[in-house]
Amino acid sequence: MQAEILLTLRLQQKLFADPRRIALLKQIEQTGSISQGAKNAGISYKSAWDAINDMNTLERADAG
Repeated sequence: MQAEILLTLRLQQKLFADPRRIALLKQIEQTGSISQGAKNAGISYKSAWDAINDMNTLERADAG
């Protein structure tokens, strides 16, 4: 038997991280590029940029 856990994190009732965003972050780390990371993760550059911006905004709001 094999189990799979899918993690979704929310801060202030807003999405912070889910499997798609985690995959994006891994690809950005591996490639060093938002553009290439988005392509490898199968999402548009705009969607990647928006996701990163959302995560940064939530992180700053939570810290302040």
